[in-house]
Amino acid sequence: FARSIAERTEKFDSSLNDAYEKSGSFARSIAERTEKFDSSLNDAYEKSGEYAKKMANITAQFDDSLDEMYEKSGKSSLTFWQKLRGRPSDWNIKNLNFDSLLMAIMLGLFLVTLIYFTKIY
Repeated sequence: FARSIAERTEKFDSSLNDAYEKSGSFARSIAERTEKFDSSLNDAYEKSGEYAKKMANITAQFDDSLDEMYEKSGKSSLTFWQKLRGRPSDWNIKNLNFDSLLMAIMLGLFLVTLIYFTKIY
């Protein structure tokens, strides 16, 4: 009786050892695959980080060139408006051409008419 119990215990122990070996090898293969996946993720993150750094540098250079362009265009547009405005001391009746003189007279007549008719009613 004791011998049969010992044999059964030995079979049970060997089946447990086989199960532990199989589960251990399965866990080891999962760990190796996880390590490979982790290293590939690290490589992908490193490459994407380098690409993002390059893009940030390109964007910064583009932004700097835009700033320079805006600064130059601001200076030229300021001088353009200064040229267009001229000096107020140069504004006189001699500088007006016939069209602008006619428009000024028409505007004056319109304002006089508007003021006259708003006072009547």
